[in-house]
Amino acid sequence: MGNRITPPLLQVQGLGFAINGIYLWQNISFTIWGGDICHIIGDNGAGKTSLLRVILGLLPATDGQIYLNQRPINGNLNELHQHTHYIGAENALTPELTAQQHCQFMAGIMGLEVANIAPALEKLHLPPHIMVKNMSSGQKKRLNLCEILLGDKPIWFLDEPYNGLDAKGAEILSQYINHHQQHNGMVVIIHHGILPFTASKIVQL
Repeated sequence: MGNRITPPLLQVQGLGFAINGIYLWQNISFTIWGGDICHIIGDNGAGKTSLLRVILGLLPATDGQIYLNQRPINGNLNELHQHTHYIGAENALTPELTAQQHCQFMAGIMGLEVANIAPALEKLHLPPHIMVKNMSSGQKKRLNLCEILLGDKPIWFLDEPYNGLDAKGAEILSQYINHHQQHNGMVVIIHHGILPFTASKIVQL
């Protein structure tokens, strides 16, 4: 990662999300500064994943506004996506690809650094030529995290990233979150239970 990340300021103001006229949540507001870790908590079905997807423009907000660098997104998501990594709860992997090929694919579609692939796989303790279909569930979960090691984007959105990780994988992830925070990066994370580090903000749904 770089020596220093210049963080954009992310603001969520009065955000609401309804399905068929019924609100899943509403009046959600928070601000993320450089070095913040924001922990999204709530019961199962409270809409935590939906909140991340609304912020990222993958679902339409019913109410409210999202600001990046104090400018409203207003449907123009290119700048937001240039500043964010999103790791979903489900592994987005193709069984017939190798670990290296998956990273090459991700780097190509997201404009990430191909030169970072070999060191990223080494840090994740993944052989480059192992095929996804032959990986254990823990190895697949580690590979799903490769995106955050290939780029240097300041805002990470992580949806239950510890689920399915073994102890070593969880340790690697925690080290990178800690490193990212120390370099003024920002993390918005969904995690059941107690985080292995201190969150500076908590959003309760």
